Amino acid sequence: MEANPFLKINQFISPFWTERQWFFEIIVDDDDMTISIHSHKKRWFNKYEYEQGNTGTCLNQSMECSIISKQENIYKSSTKLDRTIQSNLNLILSQVDQIFIEEFNAVCDAIHFTHLNIECDEISNEILLNIVQLLPNLESLKVSSKRINEIDRSFTIVKSMYFLTSTNNKITKVYLAKTIYLTQVNFLLNLCLSMQHFQVDVPEDMNLDRLVQFILFKVTTIIAKLRSLCLCIPKAGEHTICQIRNRIESKNLLSNCRIMRSGENILVTWI
Repeated sequence: MEANPFLKINQFISPFWTERQWFFEIIVDDDDMTISIHSHKKRWFNKYEYEQGNTGTCLNQSMECSIISKQENIYKSSTKLDRTIQSNLNLILSQVDQIFIEEFNAVCDAIHFTHLNIECDEISNEILLNIVQLLPNLESLKVSSKRINEIDRSFTIVKSMYFLTSTNNKITKVYLAKTIYLTQVNFLLNLCLSMQHFQVDVPEDMNLDRLVQFILFKVTTIIAKLRSLCLCIPKAGEHTICQIRNRIESKNLLSNCRIMRSGENILVTWI
């Protein structure tokens, strides 16, 4: 990659583009960088927003619904159109190091990135925290990494950075792909305290009951704003909805929720 390729972006920062409210996207794939501008861009959470806005309608014939309600209130939701300038950053990297962070830092003040997608086999907690800190306007975060470990609590400086980043970021939508360990889930739940929607790829060998209970227990402790959970489960079916519903009811995790299935995606929403 040439000396700080992010400086190329400056040519796209002008009233001509910003006044049109178009979607700005940067894709960094190791040594290659692609910059593009779109009038519209579908993102991973668009489908969940559509489903929330149409809770009374099945999206297709394969969708199944289950409602748990212990109150007279009926679940309602609406999707508000965001008219701010949307900017997407896709990082597809074999590794992310401090040199990359320093080069990337040069453009962060110029563009207010709102959506971040990281695809990296291994990424340290400290580097991920650095990236999120550099992007204070993030609304959504997608992380696809086989390795995200909990911070070693003996490192006081990193622990302090974790606390400051978690309390200051504005991320409301999070997607954890390639989930392997529950510690990955825990890290992102503690990092994004303003989270309203959480999507998780659930591997076949992961204990679904334990995962659901772990996430929903966090709603009562640290992530009170969370209102929807999407679980991407291989071979999900009606039995999966029953399993999740039984776990929620038996452990009294939610008093009023709705469970929907579309293909392999199970969406749980509550008020």
